[in-house]
Amino acid sequence: MRQTIKYLFLGIALSFSHLDLAAQQDNVDSLKRVFKTTNAIDYFYNASCYWSVAGNKQKAFHYLQSAVDSGFIDLDKMQRDPKLDILKNDTQWTAVQHRIITWLDARQPPYLWGAYLGVLFILFFYNLFLFFSLRERQFLFYSLFVYVYAGLEASRTPLFDYYVSGIFFWISYIKIGFGIIFFPNLLILFYLLFTQSFLNLEKFSPVIYKWLKWTIAFFIPVTIATFLFHFNSIFQSIDYLAVISALIFIFVIAIRIWRKRLKEARFFVLGNVFLISGSLWTMLHILKIAPTNMISVFNSDNIGIVIFMMLLSFALGDKMNILKKEKINAQAEALEVLEEKVEERTLEIVQQKALVEEKNKDILDSINYAKRLQDAILPPLSLIREFFPESFVLYKPKDIVAGDFYWMEHTGDSVLIAAADCTGHGVPGALVSVVCSNALNRTVKEFHITEPGKILDKVRELVLETFEKSDSNVQDGMDISLCCINTKTKEIRWSGAHNPLWYIQSGEIHELSPDKQPIGKIDKPQPFSTHTLDPQKGDILYLFTDGYADQFGGPKGKKFRYKRLNEMLLANAGMLMDEQKYILETTLSEWKGSLDQVDDVLIIGIRV
Repeated sequence: MRQTIKYLFLGIALSFSHLDLAAQQDNVDSLKRVFKTTNAIDYFYNASCYWSVAGNKQKAFHYLQSAVDSGFIDLDKMQRDPKLDILKNDTQWTAVQHRIITWLDARQPPYLWGAYLGVLFILFFYNLFLFFSLRERQFLFYSLFVYVYAGLEASRTPLFDYYVSGIFFWISYIKIGFGIIFFPNLLILFYLLFTQSFLNLEKFSPVIYKWLKWTIAFFIPVTIATFLFHFNSIFQSIDYLAVISALIFIFVIAIRIWRKRLKEARFFVLGNVFLISGSLWTMLHILKIAPTNMISVFNSDNIGIVIFMMLLSFALGDKMNILKKEKINAQAEALEVLEEKVEERTLEIVQQKALVEEKNKDILDSINYAKRLQDAILPPLSLIREFFPESFVLYKPKDIVAGDFYWMEHTGDSVLIAAADCTGHGVPGALVSVVCSNALNRTVKEFHITEPGKILDKVRELVLETFEKSDSNVQDGMDISLCCINTKTKEIRWSGAHNPLWYIQSGEIHELSPDKQPIGKIDKPQPFSTHTLDPQKGDILYLFTDGYADQFGGPKGKKFRYKRLNEMLLANAGMLMDEQKYILETTLSEWKGSLDQVDDVLIIGIRV
């Protein structure tokens, strides 16, 4: 497979070199020997020998210089080789010899070259660390730029194999010394990306940023073509011209940014002066435009890149300080904005709180006024005590106003008293209680009905009549326990809708069961029944709603229930009525504890 790929490259290279194979039949063996080598130095050296024998001095010197760049330093072999005789009288021969001598004198000691590469790797790891710390892409692009440049330097030294092991594993397996052909493209590509990020061109110069994106896009295919066709001098020339153009373009960009007073561009511009000067001279020398002299022999781009990296380090240091200041300023601005938002939100909350308090006050005022109206329909306790001296009324609305209410009316020898529980509680329950209380008043005063069962029948009729005037399907009504006590005969007549009557007689508690239907709209309503009771002196009557028994509390948070209420009333029956009320109140409070009251509470106690 490797041989196939190698000969494929051979065919491409020869096609671009316009080699006439028919005219070179005598050199076929030499040609095969050239491309069967696997070592980069031998490959370029043998190619130089081939073209020398073929009489093409330009190509011969080109490959000989490539061999030197790849690490060829055997000066005696080159001088003794008869295949290179045609080159020995040319002025370029002296320059090649001088370059080898320079390599041997200046770069042979491994510790000097190792120190140089060590500095480059310190720069690489340091900037890579900064990238992971600051999450700024410019440090990543710069670290890759330094890494590829170190690879370029390693590929150009005669001690390439010595340094490349374990460090540049990504190129060591190729063993082709085309670092001076391919690496510059990667260098420029990463440097363009670094320039774009470092100078923040998207913000400071959108036009240049757009052009730079196109330049980066152009360099990608150029880099690929250089890799595929690096044997061909035409592609090399295009590549070098592209590299020079990019360097000049970067320099122009830096100047324009500097003119916009971007502080970090100072060292960037100065560094590019040295980088471009050294690289330009090297590229011109490779293209045979610049003369061969001591500057080109000593690799002017090395001098330029060292000064460039020093100045760029200052630039990155400045940029780090700027980034820190920007971060601090951004945090301060964010904190200031946050404080402003907090102040605005606080002011808004204060205003909303004031508005809510105002609305709440209006609502509470309205409800308190409604309580005054509801209290007006309740009989005063003094009136109840006038007819029933030994009695109590335990009345605890869940809210300010209630759905439960107690009612009393006197007509002739009869005193009517009731404990009623209307649908709902709070304001809705209070509204229903007004309707039901009015219906009771009308039934007794307007229709002169005193029998409890018939009163409830008429009240149901009036309540339904009131609610049926509405377009809505109102299902509200009430449960009630209603007593009629004859003040002369002491006879008690009673009727109930869902709510019973309890009475204690002879030390036992008894119950009159209610009709299982409410005062309201139901299917198939039945007439309410009336129960008659002949009490004995000292008997106690209890009329109540379901609020007390349904209250949650106790150690397990359960309902109080009717059984417990029954036992408590029976146990305290011998006490005064006010004492019974006190015990009922304190027991309810202790049972409820920290829980909310779930419903209105109403209990009426009367000793006859």
